[in-house]
Amino acid sequence: MAYLILSCDGGGIRGLITALLLQDLEKDFGILGRVKLFAGTSTGGILALALASGLGIDAIVNVYQNDGPQIFTPLHPGELDALLERLKLAPRPPTGDPQMHNIIEQVWKNLDSLFYVRYNNTGLASVLKSLLPNRTLRELRNVMVTTFQLDSPEGWQPITINNVIANQGADTLPIDAALSTGAAPTYFPPYKHPQYGYCVDGGVFANNPSSLTLAVALQAGIPLSEIVMLSLGTGFAIQKMEIVLPPTFYGPLLWLLPIALPSMPATPLIEVLLSGVGPADSFQCQQILDGNFMRADVPLPAFISMDNYRAVDQLQSAAESYIRNSPAWQQVRAWVGKLL
Repeated sequence: MAYLILSCDGGGIRGLITALLLQDLEKDFGILGRVKLFAGTSTGGILALALASGLGIDAIVNVYQNDGPQIFTPLHPGELDALLERLKLAPRPPTGDPQMHNIIEQVWKNLDSLFYVRYNNTGLASVLKSLLPNRTLRELRNVMVTTFQLDSPEGWQPITINNVIANQGADTLPIDAALSTGAAPTYFPPYKHPQYGYCVDGGVFANNPSSLTLAVALQAGIPLSEIVMLSLGTGFAIQKMEIVLPPTFYGPLLWLLPIALPSMPATPLIEVLLSGVGPADSFQCQQILDGNFMRADVPLPAFISMDNYRAVDQLQSAAESYIRNSPAWQQVRAWVGKLL
């Protein structure tokens, strides 16, 4: 019998797309009952944990549709406010380049964004407590999420938290796994896992966790010939970074600038890490699994940031159009129908 793996990408509120695709497959094929391993990164990891806990896909869709304002609770810091006020009154760094001068002006207007994460995680934690059970991963269906451990005695390292391989986190509570995999740098603070210490979003190394999940399944002793994988994205749009300044100006400030400019998205280095590795992971799995691998992702008319919960209607419209009209999705459905 096929060992079906469901692999879910990271992408914040865009996880609604993954959930809607699964809702369509569940309605017609009952696919979720056949999954042997749920895997995910960040929002995909939260989705995987919820499904492994037995939560229905309709309830998960409802969370994405309605709980965005609570999940993305803006941080209201107080400790450095006085310092920031003094910094804002300080002389601005001189520059002879008009475009760089404009960038520095924007930085000065948004100086607090360089000191703090965008959101605290209290709203997210509250949603997760209502979503996930208060029992360990050991008591759930097979599940794996990614995270990056910051302060291990062996040095920082990418890890998985799962219940399929001994000593890799089966005693973790789902909420601790979820807050660890979802601690996106600059968006949420690092999360202190009871066993692994401070962790951040696994998207820094495996936003598409498909090839890593395949490796974990093989490590767990699943024969390669039995593995079948469905990998789902969170929507994609054409992005680019225009080099409008002399290339030598592209140091830490521009690569980590938390302000979107006409020539580049906010925190472009983070966006590269989150979106750049996905196609490579899919290519690797396609070559290894051949016809036993299927990937689906939804084209978006414009880029939607992972925290833009106000774009839920746009995400839903894009997913529904893809489900109704895309030949690629019909191929996925035919693949699933043949598999099941």
